Amino acid sequence: MNSYITYLRTGRAQAWKAFLVPKLRRMAVFLRSQGIATAGNLLYGFLCVRLLPIPDYAEYAVVFGFLGTLTVLSDIGISGTLLPLVGERIDDFQLIADYVASLRQLAHWTYIAVAPLIAFVFPLLVRHQGWSLKVVAAMVAILLVAGWSARASGNYSAVLIIRRDLTVWYRTQMI
Repeated sequence: MNSYITYLRTGRAQAWKAFLVPKLRRMAVFLRSQGIATAGNLLYGFLCVRLLPIPDYAEYAVVFGFLGTLTVLSDIGISGTLLPLVGERIDDFQLIADYVASLRQLAHWTYIAVAPLIAFVFPLLVRHQGWSLKVVAAMVAILLVAGWSARASGNYSAVLIIRRDLTVWYRTQMI
C-alpha cells in the first residue's frame, strides 16, 4: 500500500514538474527580456530628456509621436490577423510565408496611402513652431523611413510570436 501511495505521489510530482517547468522557463525568458527592453527604453528616454536641449527634445517628441501615429495608421490591425489565419498550423512554413506575403502587400498599400498624407500634413501642423524648412524636411524623411521600417518589422514580428521564438522577438524590439 505504501509503495502505491509513493507511486501516486511520484507520478503526480512528475506530472506537475512536466507541466510547470516549461511554463516557468517561458516566464523567466519573458521577465528577463521584457526587463532588459524596458530598462533600455527607460535609459534611452532619460538620456533624451537630460541631454537634449529643450528645443531639440521638442523636435524629438513631435517626431516620435507622429511615428506612433504613422505606425498605427499603416498597420490598422494587419499584423494581428496573422495568428487567427494560421491557427494551429504553425509548422506549415509555406502557409505562413503566403500569409506574410499577402499581409506585406496590404501593408505596402496602406503605407503608400498614408505616407503622402504624413508628408503633406506634418509640415502644416508644425509650421508655427519656427523650425526651418531643412529641419522639417529631415523630420518628414525620418518619419517616412522609420515608418517603413516599423511596417517591415511588424510583419515579421508576428511570425516570431507565432513560432514562439520570443528571444529573437525581444532582440528585435530592443533594436
